Amino acid sequence: MKAATRYGQDMGSQEYQNAFNRYQTNRSNQLQPLGNLMSSGQAAASNQGTAAGNYGTNAGQAYMAGGQATAAGQLGVGNTINNMLGTAASSYQNQQNFNDFLKPYQAPQSGQGADPYMPGLRATGF
Repeated sequence: MKAATRYGQDMGSQEYQNAFNRYQTNRSNQLQPLGNLMSSGQAAASNQGTAAGNYGTNAGQAYMAGGQATAAGQLGVGNTINNMLGTAASSYQNQQNFNDFLKPYQAPQSGQGADPYMPGLRATGF
C-alpha cells in the first residue's frame, strides 16, 4: 500500500511539474509576439524622436542661413550707398578744387585788360 501511495504521489507530482512546464511554454508562446510588437513600437518611437530632432536642427540652420543672407544683402546695399555718397562728395570736392585752381587764369569780370596768362599783371599797352 505504501508503495502504491508513493507511486501515486510521485506520478502526481511529476504530472503537476509537466503541467506547469506546459503552462509556462504556452504562456511564453503567447507573450513573445506581444514583446516583439512592443520592441517595434519602442524602435519606431525612438526613430520618430530622432527624426524630429534632426528636423529641428535643420530648420534652425535654414532660418539662420536665411537671416544671414538677408543681412549680407542689406549690408551690401548700405556699403554701395556709402561708396556712392563718398564718390559723389569726392567728385564735388575735386571739381571745387579745380575751379579754385582755374580762377586766377580766367578773364576778369570787369574786362579791365588783365592778362589771362599772367594773373595779377595788367596789360600796359606795349
